[in-house]
Amino acid sequence: MKRWSEPTKSILLIFLISISFVLTSMLWNYQPQFELISPPTYTASDKVGQPKQIEELVEPRAIVFHYGLNRHTKAVYNDAQYRVITSQMNKWYFYDFVAYPLTDDKWESLTRTTKGVEIQFGAAVPVSVISQLVTFRGDMQEQMKGIERIWLYYEEAEGVVYALFISNQDRQVVRARTVVDPKDLEDSYLSLGKYLPEQILKVYKEDDSLARRNSSMTFWQIFYLPKEAQKMREFNYNYLPITDKQFIDTYFLDPSLVRQIIERDGTMIYTDGNRSIQIRQGQQAMTFTSPALEEAETLLTNEDKLRESIAFVNQHLGWTDEFRFESLEERGESGAQITFRQHIGAYPVVSNEGHELDQIQVTLEQGQVISVKRSLVDLDTFFQYKDITIMSAEELYHYLESEEVDTSEISNIYLAYHLNVLPGYAELKPSWVVEKWGTLYEVIDARSRIPGRGKENGLE
Repeated sequence: MKRWSEPTKSILLIFLISISFVLTSMLWNYQPQFELISPPTYTASDKVGQPKQIEELVEPRAIVFHYGLNRHTKAVYNDAQYRVITSQMNKWYFYDFVAYPLTDDKWESLTRTTKGVEIQFGAAVPVSVISQLVTFRGDMQEQMKGIERIWLYYEEAEGVVYALFISNQDRQVVRARTVVDPKDLEDSYLSLGKYLPEQILKVYKEDDSLARRNSSMTFWQIFYLPKEAQKMREFNYNYLPITDKQFIDTYFLDPSLVRQIIERDGTMIYTDGNRSIQIRQGQQAMTFTSPALEEAETLLTNEDKLRESIAFVNQHLGWTDEFRFESLEERGESGAQITFRQHIGAYPVVSNEGHELDQIQVTLEQGQVISVKRSLVDLDTFFQYKDITIMSAEELYHYLESEEVDTSEISNIYLAYHLNVLPGYAELKPSWVVEKWGTLYEVIDARSRIPGRGKENGLE
């Protein structure tokens, strides 16, 4: 037995060593099939609001009709005249673009004595976006970055309709030729606005560097106020709060990883360790933040940035109410802060300072969305309204002067709805928004102070 045990052990040892060599060789030569892991991407989830396209968010704020003799009328979003003009814009095309700085005399002639139609936007819209509303024959983007007004006017001496493209932001004016016939301007376009409420034209003249270099050149910021007192409605709305489950499911890739943190000041933070949502105590608005991925910076046009912000909102809660593009503030070649303003019909909504209940603000960096600020209040339906009379231009200026406001410093005034969220419902009150040097200065109750005029009519 002993004679066979030693050879057996030797054979078994050789076998084990051989197996060990084979396994080691297999491990040494094994090439695993690695898969590249892509950065996490957001996916569309159940949205509270609706998706929108760029053309639904970029629309004129108003159409102003100029008849000479300092007579002006205005159509807004809810007016049939507004819809007729905006439906005709795709038939307009422009060519031969030239810089066209205006003197005070030229501004005076344009605004007071020349017939024309003015298309107003609420802020500078990228030229490439405007080119989808009208047709440019030539590279307009070399002339200017954004357009706030398109002003068709009749040059009587030449018998030609020209167009001015105006940017308040860059204090720039470009003139172009157009195919619009003088007869069409007079009989088709201007005839639409004849019986609309008359407006008083107001001017704020900026003291810019061009004006300092050449006193003959200047830039006018123009706004319009109703000549007569007019009616407007005040609303009470039911609203639906956006729940924590809805925004967690929408903004986080894996809601099961989200934890809740309460700061000492009552601020609520929801985070998965990477992205976060912050809600300050007593506010019904959220701030979402996400770090930009470390990758090669993507160069985007302003139109690209606008489209990227719209696509992100479409995928994350959607558009809960009526919003329109308000502004685009560039931050480098691939960054921007883009704001969309809530509207009720033709009028923008404003809320108390520090409460982002009236806007959706998207911030991009390196071509990626890194921050979103928006309201958690979704207006539902109104259950009550009052018809009220609002101040005319004359009464408004008398009121401002009585409050010792220097009206020469006012750069813009417009009607809006002031939003105030109360337990169970929201108030929307007609208000005048007063801007100085292009920034918000004051929000004023718009109802007339003249006895009998501001009386509330017909509580429904």
